[in-house]
Amino acid sequence: LLLLTVFEMRSGGQTVADLDDLWHDLALFYLGIETDRTAHTWAKIPLFRRSPGYTQNYVLAELIAGQLFRHYSRALGSLVGNGSFAGRLKRDIFRHGARYPWPRLLIKVTGRPLTSESYLRWLRSLFQDDMAGD
Repeated sequence: LLLLTVFEMRSGGQTVADLDDLWHDLALFYLGIETDRTAHTWAKIPLFRRSPGYTQNYVLAELIAGQLFRHYSRALGSLVGNGSFAGRLKRDIFRHGARYPWPRLLIKVTGRPLTSESYLRWLRSLFQDDMAGD
């Protein structure tokens, strides 16, 4: 997702050849893979064709979800199959509709502004699980 976001941020006003080079360089940097500079790989991603400039919203949503997940997991334990979780979401978030801007609502619910901490903890846990078997 970071690759897509950085690509979008840097792609404005570029020629197709420049975009191919940019995609190649970013894929090598972020993913460690070589791409064919003439294959227009970036153009094959449906998100860029339908909704250019939108990827950052997905990143923002992931950060918010991570913070909310941590908050509710601490308060309720496991959220899987937890019948009270939906009620808490309804009470804490959905009943407000558009009354509050999202940054204010997030503080109201979690007690803190948006940070990357919860999302990074989750990512680290994924890699720690994978690395434990090595």
